Amino acid sequence: MPKNLEIKKQIVDDAKKLFSKEPSTVVFNYSKITSNEMNELRDLLFAKGATLKIIKNTLIKKILHGVNVKVDEDLKGQNAILIPSDDDFIPSLKILFDFTKKAGRGEVALGVLNGELISESQVKDLSNLPSRDELLSQVLRGMSAPIQGFAYALNGVQTKFVRVLSSIRDLR
Repeated sequence: MPKNLEIKKQIVDDAKKLFSKEPSTVVFNYSKITSNEMNELRDLLFAKGATLKIIKNTLIKKILHGVNVKVDEDLKGQNAILIPSDDDFIPSLKILFDFTKKAGRGEVALGVLNGELISESQVKDLSNLPSRDELLSQVLRGMSAPIQGFAYALNGVQTKFVRVLSSIRDLR
């Protein structure tokens, strides 16, 4: 077996191992982005536990086919695949879209959410969602709101009672 083919198989196998059972990823076209900007993007993603791997288009298709995602169209241009951290996919997307907005270059070629292909507009909508931690805090805030309202209502009754007693005392 030629050495080059072994290397390509190793790249595909390594990338497949990084995905969970139901992969979520983005294929990002970086054609117009400079190497310094690409390094900056990689650093930002690395801080969130994600990686951006520059891989040939044919290998990206093989990686996606290997995790049961069927890509019918050919990928065009220079593409990289985003491998998010295990716990949350949304912060990586936010970083990617913020970077493309700031740089004015780069675009999402395709997206995969839980093993299903999604369009660029759906990927953009996902990037506008709050992160997992923000969603959890919103849920907890919503669950504690009735209890806090009840506590304020009980406190209000006591406060009004004390004010009435204070007014009666002042009248005497």
